[in-house]
Amino acid sequence: ARRAGESVMTNDFVDEDKGRRAYQYLPGQRRVRLAPDLAYDTPNSSTGGMSTIDDIYLFNGRQDRFDFKLVGKKEIYVPYNAYRFVYHDKAEDLFKPKFINPDFVRWELHRMWVVEATLKEGARHIYSRRTFYVDEDSWMILASDQYDGRGQLWRPGFAYLTQHYEAAVPSNAVSGHYDLIAGTYYINQWPGANGIKVLTTMQPDSMWTSDALASQGVRCRHRGARFAHPPAASVAPGRAGAGRAGSRAACRARAGSRTGSPHPCGPRGRCGRCGARSFRCR
Repeated sequence: ARRAGESVMTNDFVDEDKGRRAYQYLPGQRRVRLAPDLAYDTPNSSTGGMSTIDDIYLFNGRQDRFDFKLVGKKEIYVPYNAYRFVYHDKAEDLFKPKFINPDFVRWELHRMWVVEATLKEGARHIYSRRTFYVDEDSWMILASDQYDGRGQLWRPGFAYLTQHYEAAVPSNAVSGHYDLIAGTYYINQWPGANGIKVLTTMQPDSMWTSDALASQGVRCRHRGARFAHPPAASVAPGRAGAGRAGSRAACRARAGSRTGSPHPCGPRGRCGRCGARSFRCR
């Protein structure tokens, strides 16, 4: 909840020598900052540090810190057509203390290209070696083995492939890793019953700018409030500099709510809309 309203935008180039341009919107500061560290083995804060930035989609970003070798082709069981898991509406049915409920994951035998990545001498990364299993049909990584500095298997990962029929493309966005040392795991970008929206038309260049990222989050500007919630037509923040009573009245008026209805800046120091911790509006 304390990270509510935070947003990240990354721009990657076909020519990876140009690097990555990443921006991060911080609602507490109400500003966008350049985030050059969102790459390689920087801990991914959205997973509580249980993965790295280049663990997203099982691998992403520049390849310059590893030597890659095509080992060959191998048939293995991988998560495939995993609709029941990806779109199930009750998280408590899926996520058990140590592992995902196997009753909800579909596995299929598929031909996979095996790619071995070994850390280059003099390069820095928390993984000394990585093995990726690339699906022959979709060309997506669906499984990986990652080894620590001692050469021991540390974080095996899986991606749960589904098909976006409205866009005629496959997706491995829902993915995660098991930490064999800590005994933990995570799943990233699990949408549940809400599903995943795929844009079928190219968005304008203006969408991929730092200004556009800033406009996607709105910080509550009521006196004393310190949280952000996404923009919505139903609730708008009070005017900057308004007094205590005026701020509350402005919020009710803009939200179109009746007098005496719950204030968006809810009691007990939490936002009534998103649950983020805040100072209660007075």
